[in-house]
Amino acid sequence: MSNPSNPQLPNSQHPVQYQQNGYSPYNAPIAYQPVYAAQSTGLSATALVLGLVSIFFGFTFLVPLGALIFGILALKREPAGKGMAITGIVIGGLFMLFWVLFGGAILAVILAVMSTPGVSG
Repeated sequence: MSNPSNPQLPNSQHPVQYQQNGYSPYNAPIAYQPVYAAQSTGLSATALVLGLVSIFFGFTFLVPLGALIFGILALKREPAGKGMAITGIVIGGLFMLFWVLFGGAILAVILAVMSTPGVSG
């Protein structure tokens, strides 16, 4: 039954047979890399853009106020855009303060000129 030069398995033991479905037991499973969703920085970018635009249109008070509001919201919601949000807040705040002080100084000069006796307007 058993020949030492030609070892055979007894009839009760069969070698493992795999189905022909395209999978091989010798190949490791494919490991996929996790996909991370890109973090949104829309509010942060908006704050930065409004802060930069407030350099020229800060006298409207709406542009720097928008930079402040969007920057504060972005700090709370978008940690990836923290730098842009802070930059928008700082620039928007500085130009809002500048235009408030500049407008207050102009208003003070106008009121001083109007209240001076002998000056007709």
